Amino acid sequence: MVEGDTQWTYPDLATGIRGLNSSGVAIRAAGIAGAEVVSAAHAAALQPFLQPDGSLRIGALYGPSRPDLRPLSHRATAWQCPAYDA
Repeated sequence: MVEGDTQWTYPDLATGIRGLNSSGVAIRAAGIAGAEVVSAAHAAALQPFLQPDGSLRIGALYGPSRPDLRPLSHRATAWQCPAYDA
């Protein structure tokens, strides 16, 4: 297993909210709490990633957090979201 980094980018906040709202978990939450509540939560969560031009850039490092530990399954290993400073 190797570490790597990736970046999620959205052209604007509205597109980022639509992207997050499209997940199965968000759709379920919207059915319970309402779409407006879920959209507001996503908007708040995305605020730290807003760029001066209005786009969103979310950096993420993935892979094992300690090389001596094995992942619990073949799926995801530890996720870390460091501050993106570009």
